[in-house]
Amino acid sequence: MLEVSQEFTPSFAHHCLGTCERSHRTLEERMTPYIRKGRPWNDILPAVIFSMNSCTNAASQYSPFEVVYGNRPQFPLSTPHDLDLRDIPKDIHVYLKQLQQKLSTIRKEVQINVEKANAKMVERVNKTTSPLKLSVGDYVYLHDEPIGQGRKLQAKFTGPFIVDNIPSPHLIKIRDPENKRRLRMPVHINRLKMAYIRAPQPQPYLQHVSESQSSNTTVDSSTSSYSEKVPVRQSTRHKKPPAKFNDFVNLDSELGTESISSDDNRYHKIKRVLARKIDNNQLKYLVQIVGEPAQNSIWVEESSLSPKAKKIVQNRPPPMIL
Repeated sequence: MLEVSQEFTPSFAHHCLGTCERSHRTLEERMTPYIRKGRPWNDILPAVIFSMNSCTNAASQYSPFEVVYGNRPQFPLSTPHDLDLRDIPKDIHVYLKQLQQKLSTIRKEVQINVEKANAKMVERVNKTTSPLKLSVGDYVYLHDEPIGQGRKLQAKFTGPFIVDNIPSPHLIKIRDPENKRRLRMPVHINRLKMAYIRAPQPQPYLQHVSESQSSNTTVDSSTSSYSEKVPVRQSTRHKKPPAKFNDFVNLDSELGTESISSDDNRYHKIKRVLARKIDNNQLKYLVQIVGEPAQNSIWVEESSLSPKAKKIVQNRPPPMIL
């Protein structure tokens, strides 16, 4: 008569039944303060439910009471509204017709408001979500929240499983690859993550020993020649200098062989400029020579630096020593 149909949702997927779960959360939040004080919850439940039904919903812009009855609830402290006697229906049939039209208008507006709110929520969530694209035959792990003592140190995923069927974009049927057992109920896609399984027979990446020469532990010539052709992968990790050199100017990497300083008719390649100071109204720099430790750094005048070295030092001056 009321056209109410029963719907089912996957297990451990509370967001699939968001309206019901949100009502449960609100009910829990409003009853918790009274239960903590020791008051019986069955005496408070009717008042809490009435407060939830009379509050305006943020998505629909209407309260549940107004959606069902067509008008706002009246409270003991509510002021009476001015009533025009000409607006009173003549009989019950006119009253029911007007109420039906009013309820129809309210519910259409509720549907439009809810659709707009859902579209905004989906857009906000999709900005930070990367969808999981699965196909039949993929290996996946299943999220299974551990319970009991020591659950924080237990594995949160089980498997791997194989995707057996995809009845909908959100429901996935999986099976165990070992005993071919299928899970009775489909699981939500949010409980799955990709499992990258090594191929059953991967390509040989080590030197192969032929069976005929296995007793002598000699390597096959074809395999050895193939292994010699394979280049050795070098590490590309960028090595950062120690923290104490963060403020120093590294001229070795920027100037190459042009960072030359002259001192007593000798030329030295500068590695770093460690500091600067003013001595006898002349600006001097503490430089580290290539091939020498930092303890053997020397002070040189600015005029002894090459033009390119002067330009870099002026753009990135080292710390000043007083």
